[in-house]
Amino acid sequence: MSEHLSALDASFLAAERPGVPLHIGGIARFEGGPLLDGDGRVRIDEIRRVVEAHLAAIPRFRRRLQSTPLNATLPLWVDDEHFDIAAHVHAVTVPDPGGDAEVWATVMGIQREALDRRRPLWDLTFLDGLADGSVVLVDRAHHALVDGVSGSESLVAMLDPDPAAPIPEPVGWEPEAGPDAVHQVAEALGALAHLPGAAARGLAGLARAPGDLVDVVRSAAHALRAERTAPRCSLNVAVGPRRDYRPIRLALDDVKAVAHATGTKVNDVVLAAVTGGLHDLMAERGELGHLDHLVALVPVSTRGDDEHLGLGNKVSAILASLPVDLDDPAAALRSVADQMARHKGSHETELVAALLGSADWLPPGVLSVLSDATVNHQPLVNLVITNVPGVQAPLYLLGARMTECLPYVPLSGNTTVGIAILSYDGRLDLGITVDPDACPDADVLVAGIERAFDELAAR
Repeated sequence: MSEHLSALDASFLAAERPGVPLHIGGIARFEGGPLLDGDGRVRIDEIRRVVEAHLAAIPRFRRRLQSTPLNATLPLWVDDEHFDIAAHVHAVTVPDPGGDAEVWATVMGIQREALDRRRPLWDLTFLDGLADGSVVLVDRAHHALVDGVSGSESLVAMLDPDPAAPIPEPVGWEPEAGPDAVHQVAEALGALAHLPGAAARGLAGLARAPGDLVDVVRSAAHALRAERTAPRCSLNVAVGPRRDYRPIRLALDDVKAVAHATGTKVNDVVLAAVTGGLHDLMAERGELGHLDHLVALVPVSTRGDDEHLGLGNKVSAILASLPVDLDDPAAALRSVADQMARHKGSHETELVAALLGSADWLPPGVLSVLSDATVNHQPLVNLVITNVPGVQAPLYLLGARMTECLPYVPLSGNTTVGIAILSYDGRLDLGITVDPDACPDADVLVAGIERAFDELAAR
């Protein structure tokens, strides 16, 4: 069955530009033995069979984009009548000698490429030829298709909690026909005719948001106060086509111990550690003299308990002010925790969600212009920090245990550093994506985050 993208989903399509793809995902590592044949190559046919059998739980993974006549309405998701699992599940052999340098160069080469919009917007690439005998998976899905939570849940749905799970039989599937041209033209003309009424309904819906329209305006003004706006700094330049990626691996229990000892949340501890890394980075660049804070966009899921594996983007956001002028991680933690508590005690996330939802009545052409402006030329944030809760039990593919799952967040517009956080099986890992031309000193950021966390853990 066909369905329209939401305005938020479509905005990620509109904001994507050549050399700057907007897919999210992960970089997972599996035990190699069960996944490799006698020649050390990935058993790709069996993997494809497993993945395809699980797609019944993720129907949108068999749907492609289709534009509408006159672009009068947002694009549709329609069943891909030519769906082929081989176009979405790949195997690649890393160059000899298969060490970390070769693995990460291969991973980043994949991440730099945009997904093919003629097909469903996701793929899995399995890397073999690694010196340690493991297998790495590069998982990609376009941000128009999933947000962080639904993207993580989609990967989990393709794996098994039982290492002895048999290879499942693929479930029969027949594509449904999309709407015919006559229906689409009629819908497009109707959308144009009803545009003024849709706009009025959008404004009325916004006024019914928590705290009503007056509080919406007040909240927006509060978010744009001087101390909450993003200061101009070297993090905010035009993003180029190259990517570098740095992981930080932490034990979830260690992070929880710091949170328990300080009466804060796990997310507060991670944000404080990131603040320490940003402090060191800005100090190294000689910018602390005019900076007392940086602003991070922190997405917040609005997905309900009954919306597991619901695809698309169901998110709001917080603008978190990170006190990079503080060189004491404990002081930074107190500041971050107090601020996050204030955010959660207000209606800010509900109001942002209402503002994002109200965009559904905008004409696609207007939405496209706004998306380009707000993503590629935004003045409100210095970086994105997204935290996705994961599964706290091991997962398997063909009996091979997934030993780690590192998150990947894209860069866009003028944000040259992005940080994703994901918990899995007792670990809490950070994935830091940078434009290496704008951020050649990523090692300083990584070392600073590790230093700040070590200091917090030692108290």
